[in-house]
Amino acid sequence: MAQPGEGRVPLVPSALLSSRWSRDNLITPDPSRLYTGPFSTRVGVDQLQEQIDALTSVLGDFSVEEGNLGVLSWNVRGRDRRGPFLLVLPLGLDEAGVGGRSKARVPERCFEHARHFTERRLDRYLLAPGQLVEARGGGAGACFRLPSGYLPVTFGLGRARVDVVDEDGAWGISLGARSTREILVELCAAMAYHYDLESGTMIADVLINDGDFLVKRERDGSFALRWTAARALESGVGPERFLLYLMQLMAYEDWEVDGDLLGLPVPLTDPEAAFAGFTRGRSLRSLDLGEDPARGVAQARALLDSFARSREGRAYRPWVERHCDPLSAPPLESDDPRRPWWNLVELRQRRDRLRLERGEKAAAPLSTLIERLLGVVGVLDPADADTAPSVNDVDRREVLDLLESSGLRADACASAADTWFKGWPYRSRAELEERLPSIAVLPPSRLLCPGVAPAEEEGTLAALDRWSRARPVRELANPELFGGRRLAPDALATAVTLLPSFEAFMDDALHDPRWGYYANRVVIGQAGHFSTHPENLTPHYGRWVALWAFEVWRELRASGKLRREEPFSLVEFGAGNGRLARDVLDAVRTLSGSSDDWRRFRELLDVRIYEISDSLRTKQQALLGADARVLVGDARAPAACLRRDFPEGLVGLVVTNELPDAFGVQKVRLSADGDAEAVLVVPRIEPQLLEALRPELRDACRRADAHLRQLLGETRYRGDLLLGRGCLGDLMTALYQLPAGQREPLVDKVWFDEVLVPAACFDSLAEVLRRGASEVARALAAEPSGVIAYVNVHATRFIGELATVLRLGQVLTIDYGDTTWGLIQGARQGQFPFRIYCDEGSYLPRPNYPYSRPGAQDLTADVNFTDLSLAAREAGLEHVYFGPERAIAGRELPRVLASTDQRPFAEFVGNSVFKLLVVGRGASYFPELPGLDPLPLLAHAPVAT
Repeated sequence: MAQPGEGRVPLVPSALLSSRWSRDNLITPDPSRLYTGPFSTRVGVDQLQEQIDALTSVLGDFSVEEGNLGVLSWNVRGRDRRGPFLLVLPLGLDEAGVGGRSKARVPERCFEHARHFTERRLDRYLLAPGQLVEARGGGAGACFRLPSGYLPVTFGLGRARVDVVDEDGAWGISLGARSTREILVELCAAMAYHYDLESGTMIADVLINDGDFLVKRERDGSFALRWTAARALESGVGPERFLLYLMQLMAYEDWEVDGDLLGLPVPLTDPEAAFAGFTRGRSLRSLDLGEDPARGVAQARALLDSFARSREGRAYRPWVERHCDPLSAPPLESDDPRRPWWNLVELRQRRDRLRLERGEKAAAPLSTLIERLLGVVGVLDPADADTAPSVNDVDRREVLDLLESSGLRADACASAADTWFKGWPYRSRAELEERLPSIAVLPPSRLLCPGVAPAEEEGTLAALDRWSRARPVRELANPELFGGRRLAPDALATAVTLLPSFEAFMDDALHDPRWGYYANRVVIGQAGHFSTHPENLTPHYGRWVALWAFEVWRELRASGKLRREEPFSLVEFGAGNGRLARDVLDAVRTLSGSSDDWRRFRELLDVRIYEISDSLRTKQQALLGADARVLVGDARAPAACLRRDFPEGLVGLVVTNELPDAFGVQKVRLSADGDAEAVLVVPRIEPQLLEALRPELRDACRRADAHLRQLLGETRYRGDLLLGRGCLGDLMTALYQLPAGQREPLVDKVWFDEVLVPAACFDSLAEVLRRGASEVARALAAEPSGVIAYVNVHATRFIGELATVLRLGQVLTIDYGDTTWGLIQGARQGQFPFRIYCDEGSYLPRPNYPYSRPGAQDLTADVNFTDLSLAAREAGLEHVYFGPERAIAGRELPRVLASTDQRPFAEFVGNSVFKLLVVGRGASYFPELPGLDPLPLLAHAPVAT
């Protein structure tokens, strides 16, 4: 472990930090969702054969080598007297879907777009268009010439895979990490090559694992790529959005589960591959347009520099600097040690719905697949652990060295190397030795056999059998640090007082009344920055909470703990727009006519909301009117307002929905052996920003910079000014007083770095870590890697202060999160406990980067329910229940399960991320129903009861 004050290799964000892909056609993992028009006729295998037979009168005699049912078309490889060709035929006749898309027109569109680029001399990658043919039954087919030697390339288990069909069957030949990266760079280059900067037009609706790309090895060992399907052109795509797209190229991997095929979205590229491909593609475009290729390189670098300074791309500035100036820029750690990685959210939801609807046995195959895939996340392909390359991965220099070592004459090596690459790829080393017998003398330690598997094994558990279950040692499994330099011991005390902790930065960015997000800019709901389950499931969610409150009230009255005329309060913190409280009140009013108990409950019910944000209080009061009290109160310190309003103690139900996730959190680096360091945030501004500030604030910024540079020993960022927390707050306040058009370019000139200090510098953080130390130790011991964790001190204080006020009743905490064990293992397996929401629109794959729009974006972290429960118990509250959020539906859960054909209910029932924690005093109610079994809060401990 580095010593305090010691420098370190910069840690920078990876493309995996953007874990929430949109459904837009440019970024979607499944473009087929856009071709939604219903079919009037379909083309099956029999109809396909009839179409092929009928086409001989148009195309002449030809033989069919193979046919493939693609996602959006039939793709037939054939051969005539001129050589191989690809015939693309419609899947049938359908109506138009999103944006006028129609599967019936896919072949025609591919042909038109290929001709469009060919006429403009941009014919390097797309197949040459041959002719359009009339398809039997309607629509048009398209014929393309296939260059010789090219084979389909797909991606699986984090590697490129060449698909080969021969007399022995169909095979998938996996390539190594280096070859995979070279192909991905070329793939990005092909997309950048066809991107028109002036109009922002790019080829869209790409299906990478559906035969869209072909590859072969050239004589020099490089990879040549061909693109088979330009289905759609999308315009108006700015360079920032296009670069984000390249960084997050995705494919669908098909996995067989109990006879069904399930597609899992997987990320392929990273910033390094994307930027290299972008630069290469722009250079080749210039070359083929008759321009100097250097002009394309210069243009690419200028666009990358602009991207690195933009709101969309500033998180990736270190990668851009490294790409554009590799000699002077500091070295960077690998993109992300969690690769290979799968987005398993929808698969988990499907599994959980199956468990509820059909039982554990029915869900077992999905459970097994999820478990096996999680076991591979972050694990190196066994082939990458070997020192020798495979026969399919060596480059020309390595081939020449091997041939020379085999005893081949020097003058024959060049010709033999040509033979080597001409026969690529090889299913075995023996196949290579048939071509080049001299290779046989090389020991296996010099040249390995390729990774080959029958095509029928792809997407089955057999494909995972060769993977080790042990992950390699990783200093940080989830490198979500943006900097990470350690401060010298003599600077710690002063730095902690001057610089904001990550918690303080997040609190200010969210809740500062002058410029914070919740104070001024939050938009909640389906058309807003984010939506909550009470919003999505209105009015049902409010009715469920009302039913829960009624049961707690009835239990307290039956036990004699609650006097007959004593009021019962329902208190909500973090109420957002007030929708949950409104639905609770409406449900109680409706149910009050069903029985005397409900009528009496309504008479005694006192509904209150406590809210720190002026703007949200205004919205809540407008929705609730005189039916509830909307009062000032800070959830980070709830005892003050509750003691004021309930001097004899609170009796009732305290409800929070997605509250603790909106508290500022301490960002903590936990080493594998348990050492804890906290993040301090170092704000800095570009000097041009000073001109927009009033003189006294300008002078304050200069003084802060001089002091902090001396304190931190900072010599980088010449000309920029370092700021402390107070100066940053004054600066942001001044900026947010400006009109948006003036403000936003100035906010983009505010930057942030992170430095590390011992966690013991913060007493409250040290207390939370002390309380949960045994759980953290157990979780860390599961494998040798450190993690970035987000520790919610405010949440534990919130529950602890409630315990001092709650006399009788319960506290319901509904939020997304997990236990200490689940959060640490989840971080190691590619789950993302910290997320960003803002108003850029769903199309933009926003990185989980907290500093791109301070004050204008929501920052949220998963809740650690273990920490919350331990704090509640230590404060004297009784544990009642911890389990899935669907428990809030109580006795109405069977009705909800019967409604899972409706998406909101299906997502609610199958959501394994949202949890419900119930603690209380004197009230033990929770619904005991199938599917609501409690979850364990402690690692290797009995289920909490």
